[in-house]
Amino acid sequence: WQFDTWKLREASRGHPLSTLGYYLIQRAGLVQRFKINPVTLARLLRHIEAGYPDNPYHNATHAADVLQTLHVIIHGARLHVHYLDQLGLLAAYFAAIIHDYGHPGVTNDFLIATSDPLAVRYNDRSPLENHHAAAAFSVLRRPELDVTAPLPQPDRTAFRKQVIDLVLATDMKQHFAVLAHFNTHAGKSHLLSNTYPQTSHPSNPNLGTLQIAIKAADLGHLGEELEVHKRWLSHLEEEFFRQGDRERELGLPMSPLFDRSKQGVGKSQVG
Repeated sequence: WQFDTWKLREASRGHPLSTLGYYLIQRAGLVQRFKINPVTLARLLRHIEAGYPDNPYHNATHAADVLQTLHVIIHGARLHVHYLDQLGLLAAYFAAIIHDYGHPGVTNDFLIATSDPLAVRYNDRSPLENHHAAAAFSVLRRPELDVTAPLPQPDRTAFRKQVIDLVLATDMKQHFAVLAHFNTHAGKSHLLSNTYPQTSHPSNPNLGTLQIAIKAADLGHLGEELEVHKRWLSHLEEEFFRQGDRERELGLPMSPLFDRSKQGVGKSQVG
């Protein structure tokens, strides 16, 4: 669990996401299982990685950290045995890889308050998360980057649906709805997984479990070594302050914890 993605970034010479993504997908046997062209996979992962802006926090290193933590959760809880078939595992990995793709470094509330084109396009409903998923699937429309091309159409449809459902669940505004869905279906899901393990297309009794897993992974640095967590926290705080600077310039109300003149990590950590 206590994995230092910053060290991976250094070791991979700035390519932690593509390095880890390729390793995990290859190691799980997904390349062979779905007849994915290894060159296409490598090309896609580098393209996605390059599409993460150089934000202090929401960057490709964060995506790699979420991917690694999700991998630990899935295998530590044996979700890949009781909940996921290989298509579901591929979808879960891909969702983590692209979950903040093209992130502009500001919050949904900021996009909505400024009538940003993303907020207008998605009618103020999870504009960031909708953008991450839509932009990533637009990349897959390019033949030289489409790792799903060998999949039968039913598998492509199931893959797309699960990825979208997982990415949309990372919107913190959906936290209580996702949690309520999980609590409602957790017991039923347990019974179904014992009766019908590894169904052909993991769907929706088990979706809530995977959504909780990716949400936990998205905040996974909270469980890492203290110094690693503090580094992540300082990067997140800087990204917040940059948005606060823009809010001040635009005359918008300052978001809580985004005021550079009132910084204090302790306040942001109060539960």
